[in-house]
Amino acid sequence: MTPLNRQLVTGFFKCDPEVRPEEEALCYDPQTSGGLLISLPQSQGKLLLEELHEQGMTQAAIIGEVFASPEPALRLVRGK
Repeated sequence: MTPLNRQLVTGFFKCDPEVRPEEEALCYDPQTSGGLLISLPQSQGKLLLEELHEQGMTQAAIIGEVFASPEPALRLVRGK
């Protein structure tokens, strides 16, 4: 299934050079596709994260941002 997932996003998914191959591979693994992703205005992100942590969901994290792009794309960058 992983090769099919990789093929489906060809041309839309880009990784920065500092992303390790094993990190990129996780993006195509069908076993990792069941996580919960929440999208909301940036001004509300920190408050929601604090509330989730208070409720015991300590794995919750802000992982990225959405912005306008001239073409549909998902870009993976390595956190600093």
